[in-house]
Amino acid sequence: MQILNEVIAQIERHPHGKSSRILAQAALSACSDAFPGPPLIKVATALDRENYHRYCRLAWIAYEPDFSNPDQDRAMRILKPYLGVTTA
Repeated sequence: MQILNEVIAQIERHPHGKSSRILAQAALSACSDAFPGPPLIKVATALDRENYHRYCRLAWIAYEPDFSNPDQDRAMRILKPYLGVTTA
């Protein structure tokens, strides 16, 4: 899925940035309801316009034209270690 690829690329470019962590949390939450999304105050204060647009797309991920459960699974395998998630 293009949106998940964009988020992963952003995280790879800026792995230590606050916005990368927020996007990673949002993407993981978009892939599974087992993971909570980032606090909205952090979204409002840390994301620039481009990353906020990505966040909004993640919120409506099921309506992406290339929606794919296998792509979500792949993204979760990448994002979990980045966030230190070892369960679910």
